[in-house]
Amino acid sequence: MKRSRFIAAAVWMAACLILIGGNAGAERAIKVKSRYEGLKLHNKYSTGTNYALVIGINTYRNHSDLKTAVNDAEALVRLLEKKYFFEPGNIILLKNRDATKASIMQEFRDLVATKVKKGDNVFIYYAGHGWFDDILDAGYWVTSEASKSPASFLENNTVYKFIAALDKKGVQHVFLVSDSCFSGSFTKDHRAIETEIDDRYFRKKYKKPSRNILTSGGVEPVADEGKEGHSVFAYYFLKTLKQNPHPYLSGKQVGVQVEELVTRNSTQTPISKFIHGVGDEGGQFFFINKKSGQQETRPGPMRQETVDLPSKGGASFEDILKAEKEQQKAVERWKTWQEARNREYTQAQEIDSSKYLKPEQKAAAWGRYLTAVSDNNPFSTRDDELRKKAKERVRYWKGYKVASIPEKPKHVPPSPTSNAIKHDGIYIAYANGIVRDTNTGLEWKVGPDENTNWNEARSWVQSLNLDGGGWRMPTINELKGLYKKGKGNRNMTPLLKTTGWWVWSGETKGSSDAWFFNFTSGARYWFNRGSSYNTRAFAVRSRGDG
Repeated sequence: MKRSRFIAAAVWMAACLILIGGNAGAERAIKVKSRYEGLKLHNKYSTGTNYALVIGINTYRNHSDLKTAVNDAEALVRLLEKKYFFEPGNIILLKNRDATKASIMQEFRDLVATKVKKGDNVFIYYAGHGWFDDILDAGYWVTSEASKSPASFLENNTVYKFIAALDKKGVQHVFLVSDSCFSGSFTKDHRAIETEIDDRYFRKKYKKPSRNILTSGGVEPVADEGKEGHSVFAYYFLKTLKQNPHPYLSGKQVGVQVEELVTRNSTQTPISKFIHGVGDEGGQFFFINKKSGQQETRPGPMRQETVDLPSKGGASFEDILKAEKEQQKAVERWKTWQEARNREYTQAQEIDSSKYLKPEQKAAAWGRYLTAVSDNNPFSTRDDELRKKAKERVRYWKGYKVASIPEKPKHVPPSPTSNAIKHDGIYIAYANGIVRDTNTGLEWKVGPDENTNWNEARSWVQSLNLDGGGWRMPTINELKGLYKKGKGNRNMTPLLKTTGWWVWSGETKGSSDAWFFNFTSGARYWFNRGSSYNTRAFAVRSRGDG
C-alpha cells in the first residue's frame, strides 16, 4: 500500500484533492461584532441540543500506530465541555479498540434513531488513518480493527448516508471535521467568504440548516506530529477554538482561520466546504462561547462589580462614598445569594444519598442546582467549586449502570455425552445444537442468525423448551467468558455458529437500554433495546451433575 494512498493522519478527514480541490488562502481576517454574551445568545436563539461524536484512534490491530489522534480527540472533548454548549452526556468519545467499524456505525444509528430531534445540532470529529481508492474514487476511514483489505474499512459514502438520515430527522446543523478522503461529489464550494459578522448575520445563518465539512488537507499524506502533542492541523484547530473571545464562531470562520495558519506552517492545505444533497440551505454551524463576557467580571482571584468612576474636578468625595455604599450592598446581596446556593447544595447532596430515588432523578436534582448556580459570584470562587462538583454528579448519575437481576436458573440434568458430535477444547457440541462449557458447566444455544432486538431475543429465549428447558438470557460476565481473541472467526469457539458480532445479555438499565457484548473488541456497551443492527440472541442454562 503506497504511502500516498494510505494517509497516516492524526487530524481530521483530509478531503481528497483530486475530488475536492482547494485554495491556499491569503489573509482573510473576519471581524465579529455582537452586543450579546454567549449565555444570553444561547438562551435566546438556540433551537435544540448540541451532540458530538468524537473518534480518535492511535492503536491499530493491522496497521501502523499513530501518536496524536487520541490526544487530539480528548483535548477537543474537554474544550467542548468547558467553553461551548456541549453537555458531557451528549458527547460520545470512541478511542482505539472501541472505535471499530461496527461501533462507529452503531453510534451513528443511535444518534439518528434515539437521540437527535428536530432543531438539534451534530458535530462529528474523526482522528485516525484514512485511505483513498483511486479505482472506485472513494475515501474511507480505517477503523481500529480493520484488516489490510479495504473491504473492512468504513466508506465515506456510509458517513454521507448517516448525514442524510440526520437531515430527515430535521437536524438544524451538521459540522463534520475529519481525516480521510471524502468524495468530491458530496461537496461544493461556499459561495462567499464574509469579512464582517454581526448579530444580524448570526440570526440569519443560524435559522437556516447547514451541512459543512472541514478537512485537514488533500490526498497527500498529512502529518501525525505537530505541536504540543497534537498534529499540526489539530493544534491550530484547537487553538482557534480556545482563543476565541467572541460569543459565537462559525464553522466557516474556523475554516478560514485554520486554513491560514496550517498553510503557513506546513505543506497541507485545509479545505472548508458544504456537503451537497443532504439539506444544506446556506446556514452555518456556530460554536457558541459560554465564557464570552465573563472576562470583565473576573479580572483576578477577587472579582469586582462595575462601579461608577469619580467625577472629574474638585475634591468632593460624595460620589466615591456613594460608590462605596453601592459596593457594600452588592457584597451583601451576593453573600445572601451564595448562602442560598450553599443550602441548596446540601439539599442536592441529601437527594444524592437517598436509597429510594432513581439515578435519573438524582441527575435531575443536580441539573436543577446547576441552573440555580449559573450566575457568577464576583466576590467568591465558591460558586465555581459547587458548579464543578455538581457537574461531576450529573455525569456520574447519567452514566450509572443499574443491572437487572438475572433470572434464577432452573436445575436441569446434564445432557448425555453420548449425543456429542464435536469437541473444541473445553467445549462439546451436541446433535441438538447445544454447546457445553465443561469448565463452567454452562450450556449454550445460539438463536436465529439474523438481526435481533432485545425484546425479540428475550421472547425467543422464553419460548425455548429444548432438552428440558431452563433457558435464560446470559449475564454480561457469562458472555465475556466466551470471548477468546483470535478463536474461530468471531473470537469465540466455532461450535457457536453465528455471523453476528454482538450478543444481548439479560441485564438492563432503565426502560430503554440493555447490555450487549461486542465480540469484535471484547467490550461491553449499553445499547437501546429497540436496536437490532448486527445483534444476536444466545440462550444459556446451568446444568447440574445428575
